Amino acid sequence: MSQSLLATMAKHESKLAELRGSLVGGIKIAVVDCLVSDPDFRLPEAIKVFVDAAPAVRIELTVERPQDILSGILDGSFDVGIGGFDNLVSGLDYETIYHEPHGLYCGRGHVLFDQPNESLTSCDYTGYAWAHRRYWSRRRQRGWQLSEKDAFVQEIEAQMALVLSGAFLGLLPEHAARAHVETGKLRRLPFSGPNLDVPMSLVTRNAPRPATIELFRKEMLALYPGD
Repeated sequence: MSQSLLATMAKHESKLAELRGSLVGGIKIAVVDCLVSDPDFRLPEAIKVFVDAAPAVRIELTVERPQDILSGILDGSFDVGIGGFDNLVSGLDYETIYHEPHGLYCGRGHVLFDQPNESLTSCDYTGYAWAHRRYWSRRRQRGWQLSEKDAFVQEIEAQMALVLSGAFLGLLPEHAARAHVETGKLRRLPFSGPNLDVPMSLVTRNAPRPATIELFRKEMLALYPGD
């Protein structure tokens, strides 16, 4: 049985339950990797409120690549997505809930690790190998020509490992890098390049939402009143 048919059947069952005045069925949520350490990531609080309000609804939570989240929402594999999405696709609603600050880092053993800040304020970092996230649009990657020495990854954890090796520079989320900075494994470099903050969005299909999905959406957005 195809994924789209299963998704259609699940949506039909959910709508029938709503007609009976109950919130049952399931909700499928997909998030990008490396978010749990972010203090602005309020999904755990939203889940608690949602479960209290709809205890009969089954939650499925997975970690996926950004492009797979968007395509999955389109084809019904997921109901809600949370993450940073540079390469937007049509047919979806994107609601920014907060911004994830990033910084430029190198690992212990890198030639820049022990350099004083004063010598780096005007440093041209283009001569060094970088670790990039492949799913980032070119505008968010560094604003100069890519090098054959650069490495490309699909997950932040993989990017972190490359930067920790001391062989690459990388733009990393501040929250993810913080613990490694505190233990002396990473150093944040002075860098004021563009696009250091990543907008984090709540994504749903641009269509009438079943009551379960709309409830979760509202509970999630309520945790970000200032955004």
